[in-house]
Amino acid sequence: MVRLPLALAMATFVDKRSGMVIDPNDNSAFRKRIFDVPTFFALTGELIGDLGTFKGARRDPALSAEFSERIMLAVTQVNGCRYCSFVHTRMALASGVSRDELALLAGGEFDGLPQSEQVALAFAQHYAETLGNYDPDTWTTLVETYGEDTALHIRAVIRSITIGNLTGNTLDALLSRLRGRGAPHSTAWQEIASLLSWGIVGPHYAVRWLLSPAS
Repeated sequence: MVRLPLALAMATFVDKRSGMVIDPNDNSAFRKRIFDVPTFFALTGELIGDLGTFKGARRDPALSAEFSERIMLAVTQVNGCRYCSFVHTRMALASGVSRDELALLAGGEFDGLPQSEQVALAFAQHYAETLGNYDPDTWTTLVETYGEDTALHIRAVIRSITIGNLTGNTLDALLSRLRGRGAPHSTAWQEIASLLSWGIVGPHYAVRWLLSPAS
């Protein structure tokens, strides 16, 4: 398995934005990474500014549908969004990813996956574990492996699925709070405000998507 510098493979990790130790296996409270309002606008702002690159990723011959789905599932495995896992597992199967490969991705393991994709998958995992605060050496390795254009496309795909993951987790955090298992690092108002913020960002995203040329 390819390992990038500082790429982590831990069951628990520190959310560098909140400083909280995240343990997806802790059932005593809702522990998955979620949005707060500043993080929501920071991450969606990055993606909106990167929409041309994200559109370009869909046309990059080096980034097949199977490759993109493996990247998105590598990120989703870290963030633990059940909605994204459900949707992208089915999309991955439809694109040609095998069930054996899905089992590896679900465990955060890349041995047995295409060798040519493992640097990107390790970077995706590292990006998710650090919420985008990745070590510069990992980016250098990604660019050296795939070239700058494809590396930018890979990062745009990762940014997109990260936002999807955190949106799903934020919804689940609010639902969990109603059942008495709230996220200790959040409040109901933060969760509601983050979800409602899509009403502001969504139309802007749609307009920029239509106007941004693929790059």
